[in-house]
Amino acid sequence: PDGYDGYSYRECDGTQLSDVKMDKCVMKVPSNIHYGRSHYQLVKGTATTTGVPRYENIVQRWYVDPMTPLPAGLSINELTGEISGVPKDTSDVVDVIVYGENEKGAASTPLSISVRVGVCKAEGVFPVTDVDSLATYQCSMQGSYIGTQTRACVLGETDGVWQKASGYCMPVMMIVILVLVVIILSLIHISEPTRHAQIS
Repeated sequence: PDGYDGYSYRECDGTQLSDVKMDKCVMKVPSNIHYGRSHYQLVKGTATTTGVPRYENIVQRWYVDPMTPLPAGLSINELTGEISGVPKDTSDVVDVIVYGENEKGAASTPLSISVRVGVCKAEGVFPVTDVDSLATYQCSMQGSYIGTQTRACVLGETDGVWQKASGYCMPVMMIVILVLVVIILSLIHISEPTRHAQIS
């Protein structure tokens, strides 16, 4: 069969053939192990997976070299080689070595993994912002405006997501017009009783 060297056979006892015997078959050593990428950048607090690796021949057990452990929160499936979990802490690039082995021997592949804080991408007037942070925008940066807008960045399913913005920006000219309207209305209101008094 695939993944074996040697040969299988059936014995004839004079009247019929035996079942297939494979004691002359020997597993080939695993080879050409590789994941979809050589480097995975993961986001702290989100469920993630590398998917299962590709390889040639037969792998009976997967494991990570204990000298190069996975970031906290991640583990390797001994049957499939898939690395998955929820990273608990941020980390710089960690170089790990993954092994696939069978009764004949083992092969390995290097893999690098880093874990970062989730971020919300720049959107409109709001810049790139870390998860659990509040982005503040001073309206005066637009020119003749006053006010402040804020927007929270929270952790989503795979990365940061923006919450709805609060606050508003108002043109200075609009404020001036509103003040003038209020003054004019106040003057009209004051002059009305005086005119009524003169008529009576």
